[in-house]
Amino acid sequence: MSEKPKFTSIVIRSFIGSIIGMFLNVALFYVASSNGWITDIIIPNTNKPLEIASVIFASLVPTTVAGFLYAVFTRFVPNAYKFVAILVSFLIILSFISPYTIPNVPLSMFLSLDLMHLISGVIFLISIKVTK
Repeated sequence: MSEKPKFTSIVIRSFIGSIIGMFLNVALFYVASSNGWITDIIIPNTNKPLEIASVIFASLVPTTVAGFLYAVFTRFVPNAYKFVAILVSFLIILSFISPYTIPNVPLSMFLSLDLMHLISGVIFLISIKVTK
């Protein structure tokens, strides 16, 4: 029987994955903003246009929490990676809906936001797979 990865190792690696995903999303935000793909449309929940702070927060917090939860799951759930990978894949697909909540969102902004969601989820899965 294989040994389970250490709790701290999982949390650290998932946090590193969160940081990498955040930097990629920030880079995408700047590229998309400079090319006019992300516009100054008001985001309903914040009543402000999309800002870099929102991108950083939305990239770091969910994946950091998910890494901690994955570390807990490895202790109690058999095949925790498979369980979390299915859950994260479902959440990525579900997150593709969120740009629809922005009224009159241009397609370029819609696709940019969806790509940010995809980057966060995929980088997270890669970072926790390394600890397996």
